Amino acid sequence: MAAALRAATALLAIALLAAGEEAERYTFLPKEPKWLTAHLDLRDAAGVLWPNFIGGRNVEGEVTLDAAGVRGSFSVRFAEHSQFEGGQERRVLGEAVLTRPEAVLTVRSLQAAVAVNEAEELDRALGGGGRKQPARRPEPPKQAALAGELAFLGRTVPIISTVALRRDGDRLFITGSAEVPGAAFGLRPERLQLSFGLTGYRSAADRRARLAAPEMELELGQER
Repeated sequence: MAAALRAATALLAIALLAAGEEAERYTFLPKEPKWLTAHLDLRDAAGVLWPNFIGGRNVEGEVTLDAAGVRGSFSVRFAEHSQFEGGQERRVLGEAVLTRPEAVLTVRSLQAAVAVNEAEELDRALGGGGRKQPARRPEPPKQAALAGELAFLGRTVPIISTVALRRDGDRLFITGSAEVPGAAFGLRPERLQLSFGLTGYRSAADRRARLAAPEMELELGQER
């Protein structure tokens, strides 16, 4: 009985929380914005070879952030190489960097749930006195589970990572890392450390809706 009551309270808290927060959609579009939106670093886990860095742009996909958490799928293409000067034998990619090989990270699933404090959310949603609070932006979880694959140098390798999430204005930053055998991509390091930073941008439709929405205060069970 007590467990059922706690479950019902949690569901009510989530429902009230969702009613007070607007879902946000973050898109991964190739032409919005026009600048680089991602980076991929390839390092020798043993620290013997020097790293290579590749800048990237979004390709497609969308991530939704709401009261329940974050979820979505998207892909990013990395093709902007740097550090071509001098011999490449001391770097992870070696002479392969001279062909400017593209890498595509396909995220099949990005997902995390938000832990809800039922008592706090009920009190916040009801304002402690029956007054519904103004809508607020949902807070992203600090971490999420990412699952996908990286296609690079003619090979495709699964990528599983616990990534960090951070929102700044209308941008959602996703940073993570994964370690794979260097041989998986035909590279010299025994272990290859992959570090990446990705950026989703709040959808134009969401931004327009936010600017157009009037400021309203709803009264719950109050008489004037």
